[in-house]
Amino acid sequence: MAFKLQQSATFKWPVEFEVPGDGRPLKGSFTGEFVRLAQSEIDAHASAAETDRDLVPHILSGWSGVTDADGVEVEYTPANRARLLEVPGMASVIVRTFFEALAGSARRKN
Repeated sequence: MAFKLQQSATFKWPVEFEVPGDGRPLKGSFTGEFVRLAQSEIDAHASAAETDRDLVPHILSGWSGVTDADGVEVEYTPANRARLLEVPGMASVIVRTFFEALAGSARRKN
């Protein structure tokens, strides 16, 4: 199969995580829409020594499957993204998912 040098600006990937529950972890997931950064952009962020929380706005551009307490879908906005990042460890999960998606895509294509 031929490789298309021009790719879409974003890609969707499942974000899976656990949060503390009553005596056991609660598993959750949503679909993140990630920015398809060029390698030079990834390198620039890495050399800037950004925290995971600093990096998320550069790599996450949308989502589906994030709901409020009543099960109503929460729109992706900068304010709602900030609310999501208040969940302890969520920024790290999002960044790890982004890099695992990049690595996973490369492994499957090779």
